[in-house]
Amino acid sequence: MIDRAGLAELLRSRRDALQPGDVGLPRGQRRRTAGLRREEVAALCHMSTDYYARLEQECGPEPSEQMISSIAQGLHLSRDERDHLFRLAGHQPPARGSGSDYVSPGMMRIFDRLADDTAAEIVTELGETLRQTPLGVALIGDASRYTGPSRSIGYRWFTDPATRALHPPEDHEFFSRMYVSGLRGVLTLRGPGSKAAHLADLLTTQSEEFRTLWKEHEIGIAPHEVKRFSHPEVGALELNCQTLLDPAQSNWLLVYTAVPGSESYEKAATAVGHRRSDFGLMYRERGVRFPPAIEKRLTQAGGHDNNDNRPDAVNDRIDHRRKSRPRLGNSSVTRSWGRDGVDRRPRRSARRTRRGATAR
Repeated sequence: MIDRAGLAELLRSRRDALQPGDVGLPRGQRRRTAGLRREEVAALCHMSTDYYARLEQECGPEPSEQMISSIAQGLHLSRDERDHLFRLAGHQPPARGSGSDYVSPGMMRIFDRLADDTAAEIVTELGETLRQTPLGVALIGDASRYTGPSRSIGYRWFTDPATRALHPPEDHEFFSRMYVSGLRGVLTLRGPGSKAAHLADLLTTQSEEFRTLWKEHEIGIAPHEVKRFSHPEVGALELNCQTLLDPAQSNWLLVYTAVPGSESYEKAATAVGHRRSDFGLMYRERGVRFPPAIEKRLTQAGGHDNNDNRPDAVNDRIDHRRKSRPRLGNSSVTRSWGRDGVDRRPRRSARRTRRGATAR
């Protein structure tokens, strides 16, 4: 059974203990909270601010195991703290070891510092993407959205033809051999009954190419340091892939970079700019307001300040809002609204309004 009071207390204490610099966020000059704001934690946990706030207020729905796992990652909990969080939420903690989706706080700290300007992802030994930076999504797509066996890039390589479109055709044979070799290595390490054994059984029944390569019994085929990608918007890219291993969890941090000044470097910057522009426009049309730091990044990337990139309907709505605001200047209107356009006029309480209505 869920312990709402204990869960809320743990969430508040961990949020107060984390500093913006711990998760790669700027501190800013007008921060009054001791640690992170609720909306910042919600963004790190990939959930709405309202949902997270209700958990801290001891109300709302009972969180699922997936939500609790996401909260544990967002708050950079240790494995003991993660297990305690699961028990407070009324769930059994996941098994420890290489088969879990747990990412250590040390790995998350490195990952968070890469989030602003680097394409990176954290993957399991089976190629299951656990985390991606926004630039990583812009360059190679959202690989964390899959469920079931399709979470593994090796499984998708042999069952989903769209996966191969990410790389040029001349590299497909090497990737096929590499994924088969990697799966065999993990199966040998983890043994029968493991997730790797299950994937091997599935692919043996679903892919003729996999069956043929599996019989060759190749092992130890390592990925190239320079990977070639076929981006749908900017074309061919050559990116260096550097890796960092967490031996305790068997997770890999993959960092993709292009040589400065190269053609791939310019193309990657273009792809990232398109992605940021689409991101800012999509959410601004829905009325979402961003914190100042994110607003600045979207502005620099052309996310919302360039009128030429907006549909006419969006421009019309923005123009209407600007015209409907009172003019700001050295007048009494400025004192009521403020130079930033925020309405600061005093509000009458409902009680006072009712009395006035009765008197009249």
